[in-house]
Amino acid sequence: MIWQEGIYFDLWSVIHFLFGMVFGGIIIFKKVKPWKGFIFTLLVAIVWEMIEWVPEIISNQILDVLLAGGGFLLINCLSSKMDQKRFKIIFILLLSLFVAGNIWGWISIS
Repeated sequence: MIWQEGIYFDLWSVIHFLFGMVFGGIIIFKKVKPWKGFIFTLLVAIVWEMIEWVPEIISNQILDVLLAGGGFLLINCLSSKMDQKRFKIIFILLLSLFVAGNIWGWISIS
């Protein structure tokens, strides 16, 4: 099964990374200070790992939180290197990948 939980990394890890990028994009659009946005992103990822209904190995949960933080940091760096129009296009693409990936994953494990 392609969406099977891994010890460290699995396809859901990609979704967690995309979450960090999408959530980071929202934080940027809302003009929240990056350090506050980073902490908030990590807190949301931690809470999600605590309430997530899929049982996971702790190493996978830790990596998922770190990947969400990494996604936030990457989008924050990228946003400063491009104009607003290009950033909005990238954000829409990332959001589309995030939603499509979640739907694919949920359908696959159902």
